[in-house]
Amino acid sequence: MATAGVTSWPWSSSARALLGIMLVSMPAFAHPWTKRVTGNNTVAVGHFGTAGYIVSGPPVRWSARRAAPSER
Repeated sequence: MATAGVTSWPWSSSARALLGIMLVSMPAFAHPWTKRVTGNNTVAVGHFGTAGYIVSGPPVRWSARRAAPSER
């Protein structure tokens, strides 16, 4: 935070809290797709790229429905 020029403790504390909330909630948002891929609840995916996985889930599901049976 100091390298970004943020030196006040309120900004620093809110950024830490927001980051913590994001890292805890991302696995829950991505869980439906993770469960489909793994087939069970033993794996959770949670990192900064999870937002991309969440956004790409519906288009992949849509394209899989339109794919030929040999491509599934």
